[in-house]
Amino acid sequence: MPRKKEGLSELPPPGIYDKGSLSYEGLMKTVLKICEDSTGAVATYIGRMKSPGFAGRKVVELQLGADRDQADRAFRQICDEVKTKYGLQLAVVYQYDGSFRPGDVLVMVLVAGKARPETFSALEEVVRRFKPEGKLRKKEIYEDGESGWIEK
Repeated sequence: MPRKKEGLSELPPPGIYDKGSLSYEGLMKTVLKICEDSTGAVATYIGRMKSPGFAGRKVVELQLGADRDQADRAFRQICDEVKTKYGLQLAVVYQYDGSFRPGDVLVMVLVAGKARPETFSALEEVVRRFKPEGKLRKKEIYEDGESGWIEK
């Protein structure tokens, strides 16, 4: 007899969150608890702040921002489209907002599907789409005090 799962409502919706407000470990515990018996693959992507940054310069701080309402809508749309396209049970994007240091977690993407091929393809698509469609703003602060907006 298949296990009865509580459902996806236990997870926060895709969107922008304050830095550190969600834990990867807590999210994964919930994902594994709510996965259906037919779920054979769970894949995640963790984006971290790196230095050197985009321009090859040493970055001491990264400031991330977005219009939360617009980004939340874009993330929900991406996740809904990808879930339908790949037949997934789950696709979520959690992007942090705020000021970050090298090594800090910036974004978490989690997807769950029946098998590896569609799950990996879905993860790749969400990761490729969330930044441009969410219209995220990134500003690098360099060790010499100069800064630059990342337009990529």
